[in-house]
Parts: sequence; C-alpha cells; structure tokens
Amino acid sequence: MCVILSGKPSHAPQSTTGNYTMTKQLGTTPATRTARIVSSTLLVLGLITFLVFTWNDYSEQNIANDPNPTRSLLSEDLLMLANTFDEIKSRTSIVSHQERPTTTLQALPSHAAAFNVQQHFTQIIHTSPVVLFMKSSQDDSRLMRDLLQKEYEISPEIAVVDLDKHTHGAALQDYIRLNKLDNRGTAYVKLPYLFINEQFVHVDVKNVKSLHKDGALLKTFKDAAGENVFWHKTGVPSNS
Repeated sequence: MCVILSGKPSHAPQSTTGNYTMTKQLGTTPATRTARIVSSTLLVLGLITFLVFTWNDYSEQNIANDPNPTRSLLSEDLLMLANTFDEIKSRTSIVSHQERPTTTLQALPSHAAAFNVQQHFTQIIHTSPVVLFMKSSQDDSRLMRDLLQKEYEISPEIAVVDLDKHTHGAALQDYIRLNKLDNRGTAYVKLPYLFINEQFVHVDVKNVKSLHKDGALLKTFKDAAGENVFWHKTGVPSNS
C-alpha cells in the first residue's frame, strides 16, 4: 500500500505529446497537515501490524521449543503496539468525522391546522344559550337580528354570528344546513339560523312580525329556552 501526500513539483517538465496535465494544489490548512500526519502514522502502524501477525504465526510454531524468552517478550510488545494502533485508528476516525462539514436539516415550520368546521361550530354554540347565525347582506337576517336585539330582553345575551364577515362563513353555513337543521329530509331552510340551548329553532321569518305582535313568537322562544334563559318582550310588564 502506498500513500502519496504531495503532487508533482512545479518545475517538473510538461508533456508535449498532446496530452494535458492536470495539477491539483494541496492546501496547507491545519486540517491538511493533520491528515498528512494521520496518514503517515497509519502507514507506519500498518507495517507494525503486518509484522505482529507474521510474528504470531512464527511464534505459535516455534515458541514452545525456543529456550530464549526474549522472543515472547518481543511478541507481547508487538501486541501492545497493535492495540495502540487500533486505538489511534479509532480516534482518528472520530476526529475525521468531526472535521467533515455537516448539514443540519431543520424541520419546516408547521402550517396552521386546517379549519375544523365542526369544532368551530361547537365553540360558537357554547358561547351563549342563544346564538343567531345570519348574513348582514340579507333582509331576513337583518330583520331577525334587529327583532331579537331591540324587541326582546334576553339574558344571557344573544351571540350573533355574521357569516358575511366570518372568514369561514360559507363553510359554517353549509355545515349547519347539512347537519344541524330539522329539514325533515326535504325542505331547504334558509338563513337566519337560530339556536337555543344548542337546538335549532325554526322561525317563520316571513310572518315573524305578526308572530311577534300576537305573542306566539315569545312563547316559542320561552318553550325552547326553559329555565336557562330569561326572555322578556320589551314594553310589556314582566308579570304579564
């Protein structure tokens, strides 16, 4: 085995046969000098290892008949050198590994979790016993909102969700329409959607004014609210 540590001298004659010469400059950094020293050490210790194994083969055949104990001592010394060589080789491997440039792959920042419409609906519905989902761009929604906020005293206070202004308003509306309404399998219920005690309460918005006037609407609200919500029509004595 032969290890070449340097290239051709700069004054070496160049070939004129048409072949090109490629010269590689060797660096003189501390890492390069360390590599040269390690390579030389490995070469010398490799020769010692070869002698150790050769001597062991010889000693196994002749040591029993050899009256001179010096050879046994020499074999033990060579074995110690071989062990030293293995230790140096192991440490050199660790150093070489540490000197190599490493690339650390960092985990990409996780994106925000996808919108969970079911979970979000549950969070909204728990904000108040009375929740109204509406759209400020629709007449029926504005009518119901104004009626509840201006014509009734409700406690706890009603929570109004304007789907026009909600980031995921369309997803919420579809989820409610498909999963939370009493459609009876056929009817398509339009906004607004009123929930009392987490249950959908259907209100005939087209006739809501007359229902409000004759007290039928208040009865519907009170029946759905039970004892969890105080519901009173403004302008009317509370004992009436």
